[in-house]
Amino acid sequence: MRDIEALGREPMGKLLLRLSAPSVVGMMVQSLYNVVDAFFVGRGVGPHGIAAVFVAFPLQIAVMAFAMLLGSGGVSVISRSLGANDVDRARRALGTIMSASLALGLAAAVLNIVLAEHLVRFLGASEAIAPDSVRYVRIVALSSPLFSYSIVCHNAARGEGNARVAMVTMLLSGLLNVFLDALFIFGLGMGVAGAAWATAASQIMGALWLTRYYAGGRSALTPGMPSLRPDRHVLAEVVRVGLSAFMNQIGVALTIGFLNNTFARYGGDAGMAAYGIIQRTNSLIVMPIFGLNQGMVPVVGYNWGAGELGRVWQALKLSALTATGVCCLGAGILFFFPDRVFEIFSDDPELIFRGVTGARFIAFGIVFAGFQILCSGFYQGIGRGIPSLCFSVLRQFVLIIPLVWGLSRLFGLKGAWCAFPITDTISFSLAFSYFWWNGRHLLALRSRRAPGNRL
Repeated sequence: MRDIEALGREPMGKLLLRLSAPSVVGMMVQSLYNVVDAFFVGRGVGPHGIAAVFVAFPLQIAVMAFAMLLGSGGVSVISRSLGANDVDRARRALGTIMSASLALGLAAAVLNIVLAEHLVRFLGASEAIAPDSVRYVRIVALSSPLFSYSIVCHNAARGEGNARVAMVTMLLSGLLNVFLDALFIFGLGMGVAGAAWATAASQIMGALWLTRYYAGGRSALTPGMPSLRPDRHVLAEVVRVGLSAFMNQIGVALTIGFLNNTFARYGGDAGMAAYGIIQRTNSLIVMPIFGLNQGMVPVVGYNWGAGELGRVWQALKLSALTATGVCCLGAGILFFFPDRVFEIFSDDPELIFRGVTGARFIAFGIVFAGFQILCSGFYQGIGRGIPSLCFSVLRQFVLIIPLVWGLSRLFGLKGAWCAFPITDTISFSLAFSYFWWNGRHLLALRSRRAPGNRL
């Protein structure tokens, strides 16, 4: 209970650091093992191996999207319920999202195994890389139910103020993935299939570790069997609040699938591999912001539920400034040293040439990513998923896909790269303008309903 009470009392800088640092470390490890995965595949198999794995990546993101629908919506419901001192509702929310995550993960596994060949073709796999992509998809699909379950569980742990368990889980699974990558790809010569088995094993281990946390009674919200029966009213609220996170993730999956086809058309397998490396390198910059956001959301949700509006505003402001600084640093590395980044993964001159150009274009847009993520987290935290949903739909559907399609037809591969900074600039401008008008109004309105609070 001390972790829960600290959400409303601990000094904000210290609280955000305590809650966000484990998530940031965990997210960095997760991103790093994706990068290391690309490193091992690139060095052990070659550029076509990177392309084969990256073709399958949207299917993993789609599984993650459904898990984030439940996880991000669940953490908002749990933290607001705890802020309102309704522990029973928080426990019912946890049981509901646990059960739903296993069911959705199982459905995803069946679909990916049965439709693997059709899916990788749809996502842009060429004749050369399709067999490896199909093999990768079917192996990783075996762990989809537990992967979905683990995402939900570590989100729930953050919702009750215990971010450390999420960090330890991601550290353990990430480090295991790196070790198994090296063993299966270099030690046993299993190629792309080795990368798939390493990913599946690490996801299963993460789920088992989280089950130990809840089954061992270490959580204040450990659900009993009755709580595991889905509550349709709680599930409806979870879906409503988490829909923006779902749309953001599913938008990423669709965008990557569309871009795979675009880069394959204008740059071949080397062009697709270059985009894959940039996307995974970009995740090293952006994922810490998601970790910061994960630490901020329960703070915002708890204090919004408790009527502590000054702390809500303080959490958002401090988080947004930190996120913007991180994004500027990452953008600088991508813009000034892109050749050094690509030489880590491959010596292939065509891959490096295509990647350097893309990295410099994408760097311009990264500087705006931090505020967009934190603004979305603010609306999730206060239980208003619609604005966050609109931001996600705007970026992932309304802007990026049409811009990539149009600019690539006019200017080829460079046009596709150019679509990214244009999209990010427009998205940031609209998100900032909306928050300046609406978010500050909500805080002021809530403050008038709770007279003891001051912004």
